[in-house]
Amino acid sequence: MNQAGEMEQSYRNLIDSISPGILVLDHQGNVQYCNKVAQEIFGRTSNQIIGTNFGLAAERDRTFEIDILRHSGEIGTGELKEIEIAWFGEKAVLVIIEDITLRKIIEKEREEHLQSLKMESIGRLAGGVAHEFNNQLTVIIGNMDLILSETKESDSLYDALMDVRKAAERSANLTRQLLAYSRKQIVSPCAINLNNLIINTIKLVGRLIGENITIRTEFIEEDIKAVFDPGMFEQILMNLILNARDAMPEGGNITIEMLKMTLGENECANFHESKPGEYVAVRVSDTGMGMNHETVAHLFESFFTTKGIVKGTGLGLATVYGMIRQNNGYIGVKSAEGGGTSFTVLLTQAEGADFSAKDAGTTEKNKPFKSCARIILIEDETQVLKITEAYLRKLGFRVESFDSGKKALDAFIKDQNRFDVLITDVLMPGINGKEVADEMKKRCPGLKVLFTSGYTGNVLAEKGLSINKSNFLLKPFTPEALSKKLSVLLKNGD
Repeated sequence: MNQAGEMEQSYRNLIDSISPGILVLDHQGNVQYCNKVAQEIFGRTSNQIIGTNFGLAAERDRTFEIDILRHSGEIGTGELKEIEIAWFGEKAVLVIIEDITLRKIIEKEREEHLQSLKMESIGRLAGGVAHEFNNQLTVIIGNMDLILSETKESDSLYDALMDVRKAAERSANLTRQLLAYSRKQIVSPCAINLNNLIINTIKLVGRLIGENITIRTEFIEEDIKAVFDPGMFEQILMNLILNARDAMPEGGNITIEMLKMTLGENECANFHESKPGEYVAVRVSDTGMGMNHETVAHLFESFFTTKGIVKGTGLGLATVYGMIRQNNGYIGVKSAEGGGTSFTVLLTQAEGADFSAKDAGTTEKNKPFKSCARIILIEDETQVLKITEAYLRKLGFRVESFDSGKKALDAFIKDQNRFDVLITDVLMPGINGKEVADEMKKRCPGLKVLFTSGYTGNVLAEKGLSINKSNFLLKPFTPEALSKKLSVLLKNGD
C-alpha cells in the first residue's frame, strides 16, 4: 500500500474510532460514507447504508432530531448536525449523528421531577391558603345564609345579598380548584353511570354554550360503568365543554364520545403517567381554532392560560389534570392549529358494580331537621365559633361553645354525660381536636364526634391526623350540609 493509501486508511480508522456517528451525503442526499458508530446507531452495515437516501436534505449548518432504530430494536432519538464540506472535489455535507436517547430520558425524568416538586410546593401553598380562606368564607357564607333566611325576596336588598352569597361561593370553588390541582381535595370514587352523568352535565351547561354551538354525543350501546368521583367527573366534563366553547367564538360543533380503549406501551406516551391496560374513555372534541405544539406542551401547567389575564385564571386544565390523577385516571390531548382539539380522559372500568342515586347523576336535596341533642362545640376562631353556634341553635340543638380544647375538656370532665355530640375544629393551639375527641371518647364511648377544618382530610392525614371521612365536614359549610352530617351521625353513630 502506497503512502496515500496508508494515510487514507489512517483517516478512516480515526473517523471510525470517534464517538459520534459520521455520514457523508452528496448534493442529492445519498450516503457516500458512514463510520462504524453510524452503523451501530442505525443498526445496519456499511453496505446497507452507503448509496441509501435517508430523506435528509443536504443543507449546511443545521441541527435537528430524528427517530433512530437502536440495537435493541427500540425507537430512540438521534441528534444530527450538518456541515458543508468538499468530498473528492465535490460539494457534500458532513452529518454528525449522536444517539441522545439516554439524554432525552434523563431530561424527561428531570422535568417530571421538577413538575412533581412544583406540584408539591403549590399543594402546600394551596393547603395553607384554603385553611385560612375557608375559615373566613365560613363566616361570610354563614352570616349571609342567616340574613337571607330572614329576608324576603321582595326586599330591595335581597338581590344584593344574593350577589354577595354567590361571590362567596365562587371564592369557595376557587379554593377547591387549588386543592384539586394540588391533589389535596377529598375524593369519593364509586361506580358511576357515565351515560347519565354526561347527559345531566350537558343539561347543566346547555344554556352557557350559545345557540351557534351544537353538542352531539356518541355513546356505545351498553351502559359503561367507571370508578370515579361523580362530582369531580361533572366538574371535569363541564370544564372541557366550556373550554371547547371558548375555542369556537364563531360557533361550531362539540362532540362527546364514550368508548372502550386498550392502551399499549406505545400509546402510553400520549397519556402522561399512564400504564398499559383496559380503560373507559370519554373524549371531548371541538372544531375550533386548535393549538400549536408548544401550547399543548404547557396546557396542564398551573396558571398557564391561552385566554389572556382577564378571562383565564390558568387553573382550569391544571385542576382537571389534578382531579383525573386523584381518581387514578389519565388525560391526553391532540390538537392542530386550525384543526380543532380533542381531549381524551381514561377512566378505570368498574365491573358488576351497583349504582346509587348519586352514581346515576342525581342528588337528593338536603333537608334541615330539628333535634334536641346536646352539643359541645370547639372552635378557636371566634367568628367561626359564633356562626356555627348560630347554625346549630337554628337547627334546634342545645349548644355549649368553647374557644379551646382545654376549656372544653375541663367542662366535659365535670359532667361527661350531659353531651351527645362533639363538634370540633381539628387544628387548634394547645390540644388539637383529635386529642380532645380521643380523651372524651375514653370517658364517654357513646359520644358522637364530628370534625371540621379548613384543611382537607388528605392534608390532615399528612400532618398525622387521620380523620374518617364520614366524621368530617370541610369548611366553608352551609346549615344544610351541617344538618345532613349530624342527621347521619346521630342515626348511625360513628
